[in-house]
Amino acid sequence: MNDFDAGREFMAQRHLDPDSQSVTSLLIGLESHFIRAVLGSQTSINLTIEIWTELKKRKFPVAVATSSGMSATLADTILALISLPTLRKHGYLVPAIETVESEIENCWIDLATTSFNKFRENDVPEADVRPQKVLIIPKALRPKELQSDEIVRIARNDEFLSYIFHPDFFVRVHQWFSKILLEGPEAALARIVPNASLFSSLEKKSQQDEYGRWLWDRLTVTQLDQWALTSLTHEWNWIKNADDHGIDRRFLRARETELERVTDTYFEKKGYPFSGRYQEYDQKLR
Repeated sequence: MNDFDAGREFMAQRHLDPDSQSVTSLLIGLESHFIRAVLGSQTSINLTIEIWTELKKRKFPVAVATSSGMSATLADTILALISLPTLRKHGYLVPAIETVESEIENCWIDLATTSFNKFRENDVPEADVRPQKVLIIPKALRPKELQSDEIVRIARNDEFLSYIFHPDFFVRVHQWFSKILLEGPEAALARIVPNASLFSSLEKKSQQDEYGRWLWDRLTVTQLDQWALTSLTHEWNWIKNADDHGIDRRFLRARETELERVTDTYFEKKGYPFSGRYQEYDQKLR
């Protein structure tokens, strides 16, 4: 069995025309350009459309896969974008993420500010607004652990940052991108931002297509321990029972995995010490 390395595959093919790249290379390139496109890069907008079109041409379910696999990364980017002015006020040297158009930055900041003010108007007890036990610090802002600790300290003492770094806010941004990507790339590439009323009505619980996430994980994420638990379950059923859940098998055959490694990884992520004894626990994954 050949070792699969999504990053290596992308680096080897990224300079090729889209029609000469593998689906793995296309998806990784799509995510990279999509982030830049949402932040205002016209070049990346054009490349995003080109890659998306190539995937559709191959009859790859790109909308479902990106909605489930890419929306969290886009939400992470937007949280970083919203937080930049406030972090700078606190003297935090924000790592460069991308050059963004002020218009899109202002639109998201305006939405976050309006949502925060509405939240404050609800007379929420101070303890519920101030430091949160769980904060989602955008990956773009924490290249080093020391810097991550500093952001947490700042955020716990700033009501606005505590609000936007709270899981509820992140999940709503996540849900926004999940919904619009299911309809195609146009709304996201046009950098459409929801109004405050629509944003507040979005679910505060992440809802994803499990099969889309499985397809995204198996084609773009090299390490099994970084897959979602549901992806590991569907992978197990694919290996054991050839259950493709209606996905074109051409795309599933692009990568092979080992049943024992999938099973061991599943139980390790669940916190069970079952490594090497997968035959005894087959029923638990059904």
